[in-house]
Amino acid sequence: MPDRNPHDLAEKIFLYKMDLLGPAERIVLEEQIAADPKLKEIFDELKDTVRTQNELDQMAQFDPKAAYTEALRSVHPVSHLYRMRYGLIAAAVALVLTFGILFHMQSRWGVESDILITQQDTTNGVQLVLATGETVRMDTISALRAAEAEFENSNGVLSVEALGGVLSSPGNNKIIVPYKKKYQIVLADGSKVYLNAGSTLTFPSAFTGKERRVQLEGEGFFEIASMADKQFVVEAGKQQIHVHGTVFNVKAYGDEPYHYTTLMEGKISLRDSESQKELFLKPGHQLEYEPSTGHTILRSVNPAIASSWTKGMLAFDDTPMDEILRQVGRWYNLEVALTDQALHGISATGKIPLYPDVNQVLRKFEKLGDARFQTTAQRINVMHIKNTQ
Repeated sequence: MPDRNPHDLAEKIFLYKMDLLGPAERIVLEEQIAADPKLKEIFDELKDTVRTQNELDQMAQFDPKAAYTEALRSVHPVSHLYRMRYGLIAAAVALVLTFGILFHMQSRWGVESDILITQQDTTNGVQLVLATGETVRMDTISALRAAEAEFENSNGVLSVEALGGVLSSPGNNKIIVPYKKKYQIVLADGSKVYLNAGSTLTFPSAFTGKERRVQLEGEGFFEIASMADKQFVVEAGKQQIHVHGTVFNVKAYGDEPYHYTTLMEGKISLRDSESQKELFLKPGHQLEYEPSTGHTILRSVNPAIASSWTKGMLAFDDTPMDEILRQVGRWYNLEVALTDQALHGISATGKIPLYPDVNQVLRKFEKLGDARFQTTAQRINVMHIKNTQ
């Protein structure tokens, strides 16, 4: 059934624009827009962000909690909404798309707020450690022949090609992506790996054995070239992920208590290196793994959430605030100091592009309640959280 609530419709249009809406929902939304000339006009005029920014500046003068309460009171009487409906839809959709994010936060205070954030991405500072031991900064080269391979660096993508055909014993190279950066690598077999901030991928110059094996520390999104006679294996901590041709995301940071593997396409199996227990995933499945205990949970998820960072966003689904802040800290290369346990009672669902300045992000979080943040050159301090109940 088509959405009538302006807020819900705004979110659907945002997800449509970001290519994060499911096929069935896309069809329903397209039919709703096509059948409503006024709505189509609004949809076609969303590129006008200057006017919307002026409206946002005016809105910033008001208390967000009071404004939210008043908004709820105004939309309940449907009979009074009709004449305002298209204006509300236009405003809601423009607010979402101006900054590229509609972020819902639900905390123990029962407040839901919209957070609007943008992002800037750079790749300078990425390092390539060759099998020879030489270290190269990727922002200083465009091409390189070394370690029995040719490396081509262009527009934030490193392509690897083995020299002289099949090598007898290719060495392992390592690409190191620092915090606040992202990078992409095309391996010798044509497989693509997108590396998130604070991640490292160890890989050979050529895949010469019976399998294709790489090691990941951090987070990577994999698009594996199909080779039926040579399985692809990703080592991530204590886990081994066995694949053929498939698309999946692995999040395995050493400072996180849980590791996540999410399958988008194809089929993979995961095996614990200690227990040798093996689990198989289908598209839409996510495996949560606790390295300290070996405990696993298999669940169905929206895979677009796990891979949204490859599109310049961070997405959350009922995620604890402390975990979100660790991801924010990782992006900005800042340590996060949580001094108040009340923070663990807050969770979030939404999608966040990131500002160039971390303080702009933290100010958005402060509007949700009484959390206060202070940043130094190396740290985010949570000042206090006041219980208003």
